[in-house]
Amino acid sequence: MKTGDNLESWARPRTVVLLTMVLLGALWTAVLLSAVADREDTLTATGQALQRANRAIEEQTRLHMRLAGLALAAAQAWLDEHPGEDPRSNAAVHALHARLRTATDSAVEILLLAADGNVFAAAGGEPQAEIAAALAASDLNDLARQSQTTELVIGTPLRTPAAAHPRLPIARRLENPGAGGYIVLALLDLSRLNAGYEEQRQKPGGSIALLRRDGTPLAGAPVDARLGLAQSDQRTKDDGVTDASTATSEFSLQSPMPDYGLLIVGTVDRADALAPWIRHTIWVVLLALGMTIPLAVVAYRSLHLLRVVARHEAELQHLATTDRLTGTFTRQHFVEILKEELAHAGRRHLPLTVLSFDIDFFKRINDGYGHSVGDQVLIAFAKVAKACLRDVDVLGRVSSGEFSILLPNTDVQAATVVAERIRRGVAAISIATQDGTVQFTVSAGVSAARPDDRSVDEIIKRVAQALHEATSAGHDRISIV
Repeated sequence: MKTGDNLESWARPRTVVLLTMVLLGALWTAVLLSAVADREDTLTATGQALQRANRAIEEQTRLHMRLAGLALAAAQAWLDEHPGEDPRSNAAVHALHARLRTATDSAVEILLLAADGNVFAAAGGEPQAEIAAALAASDLNDLARQSQTTELVIGTPLRTPAAAHPRLPIARRLENPGAGGYIVLALLDLSRLNAGYEEQRQKPGGSIALLRRDGTPLAGAPVDARLGLAQSDQRTKDDGVTDASTATSEFSLQSPMPDYGLLIVGTVDRADALAPWIRHTIWVVLLALGMTIPLAVVAYRSLHLLRVVARHEAELQHLATTDRLTGTFTRQHFVEILKEELAHAGRRHLPLTVLSFDIDFFKRINDGYGHSVGDQVLIAFAKVAKACLRDVDVLGRVSSGEFSILLPNTDVQAATVVAERIRRGVAAISIATQDGTVQFTVSAGVSAARPDDRSVDEIIKRVAQALHEATSAGHDRISIV
C-alpha cells in the first residue's frame, strides 16, 4: 500500500471516530465497573458496620437484662424462703436492695407489687401511686401470666412525673402468685440503655432501636428513632438478620434476642452510607471527563491534521504523476500504467494499442513565437486529445512536444481511427498571437501489444519506430508498426 493510500485510510472520519469511540468506551466501561464495584463494597462495609453495632448493643442489652434478672431472682428467692415475713420491713431485703442499687449504679430498682395493686419499694415506704397507676395501664401483669417463651417479661416503658427518665418494668414469668401476695418487679433506667445506644449508632444519620417482639418500642438512639421504626414493617428472618430497606431512605439490620423476646434494629441513612461512594464516583467521573474531553479534542485535531497530510500527499502524488502544464500524466507514471495494463491484457488476452504523437516543428514554434505560445500549443493539443479519448484511455506527455496514449482493449484499426481523429482536430487549431496566427500539425505512430512482448520496452520501441517513420515521411501523418 502506498503512503498516500495508508494516510487516506487513517484519515477517514469513520476510522478516527471508531478508534476514539473504542477508547472512550473502554474508559467509561472501566468507570462504570469501578462505580458498581465500589458501591457493592460500600454496601458490604455498611452491613458489616451495622452488624458490629448490633452485636455491641446486644451485649449491652443482655448485661442490663442479666442484672435485672439476677436482682429479681434474688428478691424472689428471699420471698420464697420467708413466706411469713413482710419484705417491706425486713432489714435483709433492705440490704439486698441497697447492694443491688450500688452494683448497678442505680440503674435497676426493685419494687413489690401487692395483690391490691399497690406498689412499694423493696426498701419500704409509702405506696408509689404514680408507678402503680402506670403499671395498671401497662400490659406487664398479663405478659407475666401469659408468657410461655421467656423467663423474663418486659412491659412498656413507664413515664412518671417524679422520674427524670422513663423506666422499663421487668418481671419474672409467674407460675404461681408471689409469696405473701407480692410480685417482684425491676425498673430499668432507660437512660442508661439510650446512652450506650447513642455511643454505638452510626453518625450522623444512623439509629438503633430496641423493640419488643410485638413491635412495641422500648429504647433507642436517637430517643425518638424507635417510634418511627415501630411503625414500619419489620420482617425478621429465621437467621436473625433482616432485609435491607429498599423502599425507604435507610438501610436496616435486625438482630433478634429470642430468649428475652426482644429485637434490635440498627439503621443507617442511605445518603450517609453512600456519601463516600458518591464522592469517590464524582471524582472518578470528573477524571474520566478530564480524559474524555482532551481525547476528543486530540481525535478531532488528529483527524484534521491527517486530512491535511493526506491532501498534501495527494497533491504531491498529483505533482509527481501529472504534467503541470497540460494536466496529462508524466512519462514515468504513464510507463507504470502501461506495465499494469500490459500485464492485465496478457492475462485476459485482450488487445492493447499505444499511440505516440509528436508536434511537428515544435522547436521552431518555441523559437519563433516564444515559449508562452509553445505552452499554448501543448495545452491545445492535450485538450483536443482528451476530447477524443474514453475515460479508460491514458494520455501522457513523454517529452517536450511528444505525447503518448494508451488505449486498453483496443486493436490497431480502432486505434488508427482515434489517431486520425486527433490529427484532424489538431490541424484545425488556430492560436492568435501578436506575430500572427499559429497553426500546427502532428505526426503519429501506432503499435499494438503482441503476445511475445517481454516488457513494455518492446512496444515503446515499436511505437517510437512508427513515429519516426511518420516524421521521416513528411510529417502530419500516421504510421503503423
